[in-house]
Amino acid sequence: MFFARVASLSLVAALAWASEEPMAAELPEDECAEGSCSLELRQLRVKQMAAAVASHNQTEDWGGLFDPSPPPAAAGSDECSSADKAAMEKSGGGNADGSFPKIVADCGKGAYSLFGGFKSGDMASCVASKTGISSKCAGCFADGGQFGYDNCKVQCLFGSWCSSLCLGCTKPHNEVINKCVGFVGPQVTEC
Repeated sequence: MFFARVASLSLVAALAWASEEPMAAELPEDECAEGSCSLELRQLRVKQMAAAVASHNQTEDWGGLFDPSPPPAAAGSDECSSADKAAMEKSGGGNADGSFPKIVADCGKGAYSLFGGFKSGDMASCVASKTGISSKCAGCFADGGQFGYDNCKVQCLFGSWCSSLCLGCTKPHNEVINKCVGFVGPQVTEC
């Protein structure tokens, strides 16, 4: 049922975009109150609705098909406390299970789904709960996860997260993460 609704909305949107007829500025609600609309007026209403859906989708590119949710607020600077730093250093760097970079990578992978896209909030919650750092600090790493999702899907999701290909793709964003964190945290080692 859900997929049928999605397919029909997609079809309506595609038909509206394909048409070259101008849209009516605003159609009165009471003209079709009893189902006595002309076919042309019904088509204009559908085009108007499809345009509203399309404009919503173009301005809000977060979330996914089944559970759209806004991303966390943009990362600032010096978001992590000394307690956060100690918690990160406790896990240490590297790429082994239990290392801070591996925990962050696992949380990033878990925050991605084929139909839901990438959910920064889920990643931040996971990193905070598995490492003991604050959610504000974990948001810095979720921002990095979003960068990886937006720019490095192929290199990181379909290969090894600690490969030179993945790390090379995400490297340009490391400076942003370090600024957000306020220091250079435990580093990943290439595998």
